[in-house]
Amino acid sequence: MRKRCFDPSNKRFAHYGGRGIRVCKRWKTFEHFFVDMGPRPSPEHSLDRIDNDGHYSPDNCRWATRLEQANNKTATHWISHDGRTQSLASWARETGIGFSTIRYRRNSGWPASRALETAPDLYHRRALSGARLQ
Repeated sequence: MRKRCFDPSNKRFAHYGGRGIRVCKRWKTFEHFFVDMGPRPSPEHSLDRIDNDGHYSPDNCRWATRLEQANNKTATHWISHDGRTQSLASWARETGIGFSTIRYRRNSGWPASRALETAPDLYHRRALSGARLQ
């Protein structure tokens, strides 16, 4: 967090400090950070900003897993279907339909229900890949 925001030689600086993301003054000491955030819940958790354009501060940070953080990116594509909204990646995991297949279908104008409920056409997939059809 600190290197990303304060060290111009850090490879991620341009995406953090370089675009104005700051660390709150209270978190200048680790003790204050620890009082506000508590211990990391597990090795799978890391610090996440709830609002990606907001600063590192107690009201904008949480401990989150890699999946939770992946769903909190600016470029995350959200799909609403059957009364639920979740990321395209989450729908792919749930339906077993490939991420790229769902993305292609949505970009081609398919409604969410059709994109998420239509099984992939294995015949055409094999034909396109050059596999022998039986």
